[in-house]
Amino acid sequence: MHHQTDFLEFIDLFVFDEGHMFDDGGRGATYELLVTHIRENIREDQQFVLLSAVLPNAVQIQEWLFSGGGVLASNPQITSTPKAIGFSSSKSDIHFYSNNSRKEDFYIPRVLQTIPLGKLKGERSIRYFPNFNLPSASVDVALYNAIKLCHNGGVAIYMGKQSSIKTAFNRILELRDRSLDLSNIKSLANEEELKKLKNYISEYYGNEHYYSQTCELGILPHSSNIPNGVKLAVEYALKKGHISCVVCTSTLAQGVNIPIKYLLITSIRTGQEIIKARNFQNLIGRTARSGIFTEGSVIITDPRVYDGKNTNRGWYTWNDCIRLFDAKNSEPCSSSILSLVMDLEIDYESTLPGDKIVDYIIDHYDEPDCFVDLANKINKLYLQKHPERKSNNIFSSILLRQEIMVHIENYLCLVISNLEADSQIEVQSICQQTLAYALGSDEEKALLERIFKRIGEKLSNHSRDRLKNYSFAMSGIDQSVKIENWIADKDLTNVFHTEEELLDLILRFFKENTSIKKCAEEFEQICKLWINGKTPLEISHETNCDISDIDDLCNKVISYELNFLVGNITDLIVIQENDTDDEMDEDDAIDPRKTLSILQKKIKYGVPTQTAISICEKVFNDRILSQKITSILKDGSIEPDRIVRIIQFSDTEVLNCLGEYPEYFTDRIEFLTK
Repeated sequence: MHHQTDFLEFIDLFVFDEGHMFDDGGRGATYELLVTHIRENIREDQQFVLLSAVLPNAVQIQEWLFSGGGVLASNPQITSTPKAIGFSSSKSDIHFYSNNSRKEDFYIPRVLQTIPLGKLKGERSIRYFPNFNLPSASVDVALYNAIKLCHNGGVAIYMGKQSSIKTAFNRILELRDRSLDLSNIKSLANEEELKKLKNYISEYYGNEHYYSQTCELGILPHSSNIPNGVKLAVEYALKKGHISCVVCTSTLAQGVNIPIKYLLITSIRTGQEIIKARNFQNLIGRTARSGIFTEGSVIITDPRVYDGKNTNRGWYTWNDCIRLFDAKNSEPCSSSILSLVMDLEIDYESTLPGDKIVDYIIDHYDEPDCFVDLANKINKLYLQKHPERKSNNIFSSILLRQEIMVHIENYLCLVISNLEADSQIEVQSICQQTLAYALGSDEEKALLERIFKRIGEKLSNHSRDRLKNYSFAMSGIDQSVKIENWIADKDLTNVFHTEEELLDLILRFFKENTSIKKCAEEFEQICKLWINGKTPLEISHETNCDISDIDDLCNKVISYELNFLVGNITDLIVIQENDTDDEMDEDDAIDPRKTLSILQKKIKYGVPTQTAISICEKVFNDRILSQKITSILKDGSIEPDRIVRIIQFSDTEVLNCLGEYPEYFTDRIEFLTK
């Protein structure tokens, strides 16, 4: 393993942020194995720092990481900016809590005054706002508070899931059409900047889209599904005070430092699950950031939470909710790897023992559909007992275990490919060094050793050279073998293929191996339009697909999953060196990797040229503006290491173009061309 750890020799300080990520699914498994590897190979004169704001079992992590040594720097007396916690009630009150989440501090009576709304064409009865009888009452209450509070500081309306964003924006537009006065929010915005934001968003979505329409009202989106440039422009506008209200998802909790004084939470659930206390603490930590505001407020806008606290069913939701506000209730950091051997809890009544799951996986691990078959068997048995509970966590939980196993496979591929000694001994040693092993019971430790041993046995069926290639691909043995066979079947290293031909081949392969739930028939066309730099509006016009479905496909399936596949294909192509002196020239072998590398970046960024790719990588990641600047530079082949210097020569023309767009982009160019 010596050359594998050579890079460690040149680093004096290792800093790992987000130190609570060990139990974050597949990413957590990779994080844990990387930390384990560095810990085992670090010298005494090198330093290792693990940072986290939400790590209640820090002593336990310290014990594992430093074997009883090291220094734990923490102080429970250090608190974040004071936050008042409010709960909205359908009686129009808001009840506030602070130090003790079970003891009310005060309440503000009748703060929510019901307002009659204008009638739409053909209506007879009067509607009111906020409407506590709607399923989306929490959105009404959040918007009401945003209108009243935005003059005091930035307001974020948090939605528990991506699909709720559309519901919220459509409700806002309905209220506008019913003559609700939203002028408070717009009056606080910078009129010129708001106009630029609206025109810019309209280029992506058109003037009639709800993002464009609500932007005109001073209410902006922030979620993983919107174009990256829009997110950057919205964050910048909030920081500069150009806007005061944003509707967002959990992207807000992912390290975005923006000045929010009020966080209005419409739901404490992410899908079917209550949000983790640890993640919730991270989310409310965005409110009243140090150095921006001296205090902040978090308001739960779903009236059912407070109103139902004294009912049998509502008490559980209330209790779950108030627990979220106490950082002491943050879940201890566990290990994704350990979850492989833990019991599967389907609901309060049904639990499947972890050892039974491990037994099945070990017996069927060589079968490509092992995990899907297991999920189907469990689901069938569960529905026989509970036919009404078709919506459950069985498939997501089992497929998450598959993802974690793949991440372990990838790491062991790298380790074993560099070993000269008995690989099974090393695999067992790695297992025993993990956080999972340190946290596990004796029974769980034994199950972990069986899992690692079984993975090691599977890997022993392949040569070390192939394992090294598989470790680069990072897609697991089964998928890597499937890709290898596909590369051979399509003869990619002997038959020349254009970029367009390669894309067609890859798209067919991707569709055969991926379940595409939205716009499946139009998927290939959407992908090609995305690569050609078309906006969601243009793609919608050409395919008749809904823009929200297009956003979902382009920003997740295409730019992430398809991009990942192309990277795997590139990593698994092996060009055989010609060692003979016969008639075959060494240049006879065709190497498509450069073409694939460019294609992969086009898929990732959704732009058609090398110059646009370079702008996305080195200047700012925006599809529309990267193409406009490419037109100004009149050269589509500029590499990343040259792009900033070439823009400097044309900065006047570039800045003139960007003058029509949100301030963030001009500020970024001026910074780079100083």
